[in-house]
Amino acid sequence: MIFIVDGDMERDFIEAICGRRFPIRIIPNGNTVCKERLWKHISTHLRALRNSHQCAIIWIDHESNPEPIDEVISYLKLECKNELGPGFDLRIGIANKMKENWMLADEIAMQNHYGHGYVYDPDYEGSGGKTKIKSFAKKCDDNYLERVDGVQILRNSCIYRMARNSASAAIFLSQMQGINCAWFWRNGQQ
Repeated sequence: MIFIVDGDMERDFIEAICGRRFPIRIIPNGNTVCKERLWKHISTHLRALRNSHQCAIIWIDHESNPEPIDEVISYLKLECKNELGPGFDLRIGIANKMKENWMLADEIAMQNHYGHGYVYDPDYEGSGGKTKIKSFAKKCDDNYLERVDGVQILRNSCIYRMARNSASAAIFLSQMQGINCAWFWRNGQQ
């Protein structure tokens, strides 16, 4: 399995839950990165590693990219099939707007990290999640450090709880059947 992510927090999180058993690659992403350019970066890593890995998990932020998430996912899967063949297994998670929005969607993980005053607001989906977390942390006389707090919140989060509040997390979860990862399944019944 290969992980392709768009930031240090995500890389640190995957290393924390999986160790260094799997290759992790970081790609550029953002508002100006169209799906064609995104595929160019992803495919470079997949071609280099496909002889030793037949599965990749792409986990990126959508940010304010105008291309709809479902179109980006469809495009990437089609390009993967065309270039690497139908036997290559590609799973894609695109957070609407950023991974912090998924963290906000898990009330329990947020409450455990910042105290029980946190309540999820449905308007958080697609908003500036990092700004929301920083604001909440400040109310608790704390600072949000992405590579420290972000990784810890993700480690204590549950994709099932995230998916209940975040449509983009639910899309990611729907693709995870058969992936052997304790983070996905440890809290699956909560």
